[in-house]
Amino acid sequence: MNFYIKVLSVITILPLLIFTVQAEVPNAGFENWNNGEPDGWATSNVPGQVTNVVQSSNAHSGTSAAELSVVDIGLGFGAPPLLSSLDSGGNFYGFPISQAYQELTGYYQLNPMGSSLLQITMNLFNITGTDTLAVGFGAFVTGSTASSYTPFSAQLFYFPGFPQPNWAWIIIQITDTTTGLPAVGSSALIDDLAFQGVVGIEDQSQALTVQDYILEQNYPNPFNPSTQINFSLPITSEVQIVIYDQIGREVDRLQQGQLSAGNHSITWSATDLPSGIYYYQLQAGGQKITRKMMLMK
Repeated sequence: MNFYIKVLSVITILPLLIFTVQAEVPNAGFENWNNGEPDGWATSNVPGQVTNVVQSSNAHSGTSAAELSVVDIGLGFGAPPLLSSLDSGGNFYGFPISQAYQELTGYYQLNPMGSSLLQITMNLFNITGTDTLAVGFGAFVTGSTASSYTPFSAQLFYFPGFPQPNWAWIIIQITDTTTGLPAVGSSALIDDLAFQGVVGIEDQSQALTVQDYILEQNYPNPFNPSTQINFSLPITSEVQIVIYDQIGREVDRLQQGQLSAGNHSITWSATDLPSGIYYYQLQAGGQKITRKMMLMK
């Protein structure tokens, strides 16, 4: 069960053409690296401070894979690792695609400590000129130990009536839904990502409904100075998104007012704030959901 997104089942069976399309995923086997960074991917590595994404020779196929580790940064905190796909120029998150794919597959190993999780998310967009429209998403989340390479499959869901996606953004990270920060020593290997299958666009009517108020873990985390906060609403609601410091003082208010049902995203910049632990809280529908994040300058 996805820990972040609850969806209704597909109510219309779509005609599918099943085949593998690997070429559109950048550096899908993590074979190509330069200066300690995988081509086509941004990482959470901070030169001279934190290195938690490295090239590994323990590969599912080929000669290398990506290894993500939660490393100790002192004060009892671990720095969560993150991989984020980039366009061919390395300038923008995500990459162009030519089809509405059925699923993302790949292989992983996982050594979780405590309640740490491996989370792989896909955000799907239609980008036309300066307009960016979210048209679908998918996710794979697991906290189960996998000591040898294990296949995963993450189904991609599309909003009914929306145009075909032409842009995909893959995010791979080790996180923790209980504490907000994963335990030091948690690690994962990722290799051989691939898109599988194509959804029939002529009948693209997968029905997707958010069933609850959802506040996702921010990413990147730790961050400097900006991070993205995603949340979902089952109905149109009065929404507050508030940031608090460690002693409960309000330091910023990101949202105050009515928002429509669906998925939403806010970027928070903490340029003028000191390093430390902060909390962000969603208040909507009579609920309060709070998560922890770390600013590290």
